[in-house]
Order: sequence, then structure tokens, then C-alpha cells
Amino acid sequence: MAVEYKLKETYIWNAVRLDPEDKQYQDEFLEALQHNEMLFKIFLWPVKFLRKMKNWQILLTWVVAVLLFRPLLILFIVLYVLSHWVTKAIVHVKVFGWGRRGV
Repeated sequence: MAVEYKLKETYIWNAVRLDPEDKQYQDEFLEALQHNEMLFKIFLWPVKFLRKMKNWQILLTWVVAVLLFRPLLILFIVLYVLSHWVTKAIVHVKVFGWGRRGV
């Protein structure tokens, strides 16, 4: 899976070099960089695991998790959302520096 993210990053990098003013290419490039961050990959691992499961297995897993580990489940959801925004900020700082985008 890491090779897939690296390949996506390379393709988007080439597209940005061809047309650097295209907003869509810029956003996709930043997203590719975000998905290549180690912190994001750690929290993305359970999502990749869930994609391999069937719908009934996912439903059963969620019911058991809610019954047994409710506080832990809430913590994982919060950490997942937090990791999304933290990696987005890391990529923004790496690409644009500490200044605001578009300034």
C-alpha cells in the first residue's frame, strides 16, 4: 500500500509541474502528501482492514465494540479525526511554511 501512495504522489507531482496554477492538482498533491505521512498511515490501517471485511462482519464488530469498549471506541474516533487535521497541518507547513496559503 505504501508503494501505491508513493506512486500517486509521483503522478500528482508531475501533474502539478505541468500546470502549477491548477487548484485541483494542488489540492490532490497536498492530499497525496498527507496520505504519505506516517501518522496518517498508522490511523489508516484499521480502515484498510475494514475494507477487507464483509458488511455483516463490520456490523457485528461495531456492536461488540460499542457494548464492550464504548469509551475506547470514542477515543479512537477522536484520534482518527485529530490525526487527519494534524497531518494536514504538517503537510501545509512543509509545503507553504508557517505563512498562510495564498498570501
